[in-house]
Amino acid sequence: MKDFQKRFYPDEINPRVYAQDYGLVTVLGAVMKWDPKVKDWTFPDTVEQYSGLLVMGQYRAWAAAEFYDHAQVLLVTGGSDKHPVTGEKCSRSAELTRRIREYGVPESKLVDIGKIGASHTQGNVENTIAFLTAHPELLRERRMGIISPTFQAKRAEMMYRDNAWFRQNGVELSMLLVEDILTAAHPELENCFREIYDSFAGNACLWMETQGIEDFIAKKYAPQNPVTTR
Repeated sequence: MKDFQKRFYPDEINPRVYAQDYGLVTVLGAVMKWDPKVKDWTFPDTVEQYSGLLVMGQYRAWAAAEFYDHAQVLLVTGGSDKHPVTGEKCSRSAELTRRIREYGVPESKLVDIGKIGASHTQGNVENTIAFLTAHPELLRERRMGIISPTFQAKRAEMMYRDNAWFRQNGVELSMLLVEDILTAAHPELENCFREIYDSFAGNACLWMETQGIEDFIAKKYAPQNPVTTR
């Protein structure tokens, strides 16, 4: 693990988790941004209207595409963002699924499990459980990976592991960091990620994630739609 990652995720990850196969791999959704020039949703590194600033959505899609051979199925999560012109609630998971597909991942490998109202990590956990409860045949291997950027990984891991459903069903969980997956295939990306994490947005995100983790441990965590209006 790189030094810039350790500020957000201090635990060491066994390299074997990137070599083994999974029945399921969940891809955590990301906040989107509407680009009026191309008239389409985008997944930039940062979104100013998002309180945590960092999102790194496009890198999530790319990492999922690099890793999909290790998964029987990719479960794509996410809530929604409001269209700035029509006011319509647009699905983050549908757009992220589209980006992953554009990287060449077969349709048969992708399942969009996002819900419009689940615009936070806790909602992603609940949607994952609801889907797996309805499709127990996908749990034959009892092993699930979770693709997440490093900044979100610790809080997401705590939320998934805290839910008794995974323990009761004997599901082994492994965090799969976006930056680890991509730098293994594309070492030149390390400097790019370092700049992102060392930026103002990276430091602001670190403060937000630290606060979120402390609140979760203290049972004070209150998930909210993370997009603010200005």
